[in-house]
Amino acid sequence: MTKENALSRTLDESFTKFLNEMDKDSKRAAEPAVIVVRKSLPQILDEMEANIIAAAEASRRALEAAKAAGEAAGAATKVSGEAEKRAEEARRAGEKAAESATRAAASAAAKAEETAKSARKSAEEAARKAEEASRTANRAFSDIKAELLQPIKSLEERVKNLEDAIPMEEIVVLREISRDEAEREILKLFSKGKTLYYSDIAKQLGLDLKLVVEVCNELQKRKEIEVIDN
Repeated sequence: MTKENALSRTLDESFTKFLNEMDKDSKRAAEPAVIVVRKSLPQILDEMEANIIAAAEASRRALEAAKAAGEAAGAATKVSGEAEKRAEEARRAGEKAAESATRAAASAAAKAEETAKSARKSAEEAARKAEEASRTANRAFSDIKAELLQPIKSLEERVKNLEDAIPMEEIVVLREISRDEAEREILKLFSKGKTLYYSDIAKQLGLDLKLVVEVCNELQKRKEIEVIDN
């Protein structure tokens, strides 16, 4: 309701009330009784003016209240729209974040699967190469073993042949004599003009081989005998 409509309504109500009062007074005047006038015209007009002023004030307050209510409603509508906008933005952001998270998770899963496949393939390849290297090493070891065993077998045969060719050593009982006695006996043995080996001297005289070598070297230094290197 506008201010003008409220003011018009108040005036109509006051004027109607005034007409009703006048009609009542006129009816009472037509009756053969004592006419009693309750209110004078100036008083009625004053009341009408007061009612009009009060109606105008009430209309002004109602207008202000309506204006404030309209502003509040507008603000509420604006806030509601802003909240709805923010809610829509939040919903879209949530959907976008969920979509991004889903894509990221799918990408991470795909990369993890690809890495696992690559690692499994590398492990299988490494195992295959290790098995191949093991077979190669076994073959090489067998070849080396065969190459090493062949000369060993040959050496064993040669040693056996030498053992068969060498006669059994005779048991020699060593005598314990002085160094001077050993020199005299060795010189006596060489006086026969024979070429003797150390082993022959030790065997014939029953002397320790080390003692024979030392005595012969000493005799060679004194040029009493000649020792041939071979």
